[in-house]
Amino acid sequence: FVTIFLVDDLPYACDRPDSLAAASQAQKRLLADYPALRSAQGVTTITIHSESLVTMTALHSQMRLDWERAARRAHAQKLQADQIGVLIQSSDRISADLPQAYRDWLMDAFQLCETLDDEGELRLEVWLRRGVPCALVMDETPLAIDYENGLRLSNLALAVNGDALDLHILWRSFPEDLHSFSLQLLDAAGERMLGYDQIIRDDTLAHHRIDASSLAPGDYRAKLVVYNYETRASVPGIAVDTDTPFQREVDIGTITLD
Repeated sequence: FVTIFLVDDLPYACDRPDSLAAASQAQKRLLADYPALRSAQGVTTITIHSESLVTMTALHSQMRLDWERAARRAHAQKLQADQIGVLIQSSDRISADLPQAYRDWLMDAFQLCETLDDEGELRLEVWLRRGVPCALVMDETPLAIDYENGLRLSNLALAVNGDALDLHILWRSFPEDLHSFSLQLLDAAGERMLGYDQIIRDDTLAHHRIDASSLAPGDYRAKLVVYNYETRASVPGIAVDTDTPFQREVDIGTITLD
């Protein structure tokens, strides 16, 4: 990849290679426990170098933040419009904070999920776009799946929302041919009570609202099946955390409907 700079931002990258490299290593240490966040695409990094220097990296572009300059403000907003998350990083030795005008704008679209600390080396705030559950990326044991067709699942989150289910899926890569997934809910007897099928689009973050009003209260086992759209053949894969292969379905836990 090529990193693109605004012309008058080029000197800072040349003047601070050591500090940028150190921040990168500290960030890797902080995120070591969150593989879903590490693999997520569409995450902006904002670095507070000092009171006079704040930079933003997004979509292979890097720039200084200057919220007082309309052109730069608009450029930053454009870069961040489709991002799912923001990492704000600074050294604990730096007393400066993100400019309040930018933080106010950030809070309109994002929620603070967690603050991490690397023993004084780096402080890291993790923000996600509102509506995306923090558990989707701030999960130390995500449901990571490598499918034989090249599809990669970083994690998913399934939650009850009244008479509906909210399913958030974080994909990492996609196969060349068209595939679908099926979310299936089984009752205590193992009978399938709900099936929800959708085509897998090339969207790394997908949200599905599923009508569950027809289901009786109780506990249901949720399973995920990926299959070829044309042939309907199920796609085998491997559960990354346990290195366990499977042929058809993955158990994604139990949900309770009241």
